[in-house]
Amino acid sequence: IEEETRKLAGNEKNVVKDLIELQVDDPNVRDLTVVDLPGIARNPIADQPKDIHKQTTDLIRHFIRQEGSVILCVFPANVDIATVESFTIARECDPTGERTIGVITKSDL
Repeated sequence: IEEETRKLAGNEKNVVKDLIELQVDDPNVRDLTVVDLPGIARNPIADQPKDIHKQTTDLIRHFIRQEGSVILCVFPANVDIATVESFTIARECDPTGERTIGVITKSDL
């Protein structure tokens, strides 16, 4: 996966819409597509473009606006949920919250 990522996005943590597909076949499991999106980048690092925040949020919106998507908003336990930008974006695409699940990580913090 890392090799394919470098081929598509380069070594500078760039954001691209191209998908890396990994297919796992199991006759006992239903079909499921998981899209692992980047976190929301605020400030460019290395050679990232200056509009990296717009690029990451646009990419996230592209996938979560699809009605069949389940939105997992992952955030650390030491932040105020009211300020988590991913929930703001999720609310834009899923105003009733029917498709949105919050996942709290790093509970030891």
